[in-house]
Amino acid sequence: MEAEAIIESYPIDPETGDADDMSEEDLQLVRALNNGIPSSPAPTLLDAKRLYLKYKSAADEIDEKKQKQRSDRVVAHAIEALGQDRKITDIRRLDARKIVEHFQDGIGVQPATAQRYLNDLKAIVNFVIKETELGISSPFSGLSIKVSGARKDDKRSFTRDELEAINKQIQDNANDELRMIWILLEQTGCRLGEIRGLMKSEVFLDGVEIPFIKIQFNENRRLKNSASIRNIPLVKKAVSVMLEAIELSGDSPLVFPHYGSEMHKDMASAALLKHVRAVTKDKAVSTHSLRHTLVDKLRLAGVHEEVISMILGHASKGMTERYGGPEARLKLMAEALGKAA
Repeated sequence: MEAEAIIESYPIDPETGDADDMSEEDLQLVRALNNGIPSSPAPTLLDAKRLYLKYKSAADEIDEKKQKQRSDRVVAHAIEALGQDRKITDIRRLDARKIVEHFQDGIGVQPATAQRYLNDLKAIVNFVIKETELGISSPFSGLSIKVSGARKDDKRSFTRDELEAINKQIQDNANDELRMIWILLEQTGCRLGEIRGLMKSEVFLDGVEIPFIKIQFNENRRLKNSASIRNIPLVKKAVSVMLEAIELSGDSPLVFPHYGSEMHKDMASAALLKHVRAVTKDKAVSTHSLRHTLVDKLRLAGVHEEVISMILGHASKGMTERYGGPEARLKLMAEALGKAA
């Protein structure tokens, strides 16, 4: 039996016949597996996550790390939705729906990501129900993420009034890191992940003609594709904001240490979306609408579409090569962003 295997993995006290120095986690697991010990409480979401990771860890070390990050993330979101770490036996169908709604609407991720979160949570809960013989059905059985509503093509730019109101909302209510992330998104047209995951080693402010940031793959961010690898100039307000961010970040290698790591990648998205929703409930706009808004400004300023594509990370290698070397492209983009600022 699994409980016996856990006990046998510890040295046995010859006098009492009990396992010596058993960890609290394994002690609770043995009690749960033996089913029926009155002192054993029903596992909570955090307990379920620990048991799942202990016995369902991937064979590959990298995959195991990703599995832990995903499990940590999805359970943290579920607890946030419920307001506390809840026992599995106390989670009702309405609670499950509340968590699903939080995945879909509360943290501002795409439907495919929300569905992945739900699938991960189902796997964790189903595992603990089976292994600890709780004798209940999963409250998440049959639930899924709705994909109706605004389609990708329905997304729009912010109106001037919306943007002014959101800027004020963030200025008055957001913490410093979120405020600076928002300004840099507005000034550069970068994706949220590209700014959130910036390393200080990717910021070039001194000894260069045009200050810029290097968008590339790193351990804290993934890029959409190879076209996303690019240098983006920092113009006007963006330079002072970046200097402020680096000073506030202290000794961290990350420009935004509270939001920059891969484990915390959804926190900035959720927090910024709450500020957007404080101004407008229209799901056709989100933080990503800052990119659409910048495109509108660039076009109105007469910037060529190929230069806009370079700024957004849509340009192909052949397209960028037509504009010369990195310095020439950086100058073109700086001029374009200067017009739109």
